Amino acid sequence: MTLPTGRPEKLLKAIKDAFDGRQIWPKASSDPERHYQYMGVTFRYIVEGSDGFVLTDLGNREAMNS
Repeated sequence: MTLPTGRPEKLLKAIKDAFDGRQIWPKASSDPERHYQYMGVTFRYIVEGSDGFVLTDLGNREAMNS
């Protein structure tokens, strides 16, 4: 199975969908979701906390307000 690309528009959609109605994105168990979490950290849209991932100010601006 191939992983999705890390292109920002696909990544931002995945992040927006993941945070729809919640504040924390739990750590993923599937490869595509894990890939997006890794890329989100790389682009500084999300940061990893003890309970999962949370949006940064940049992530909130880019994903939630686009």
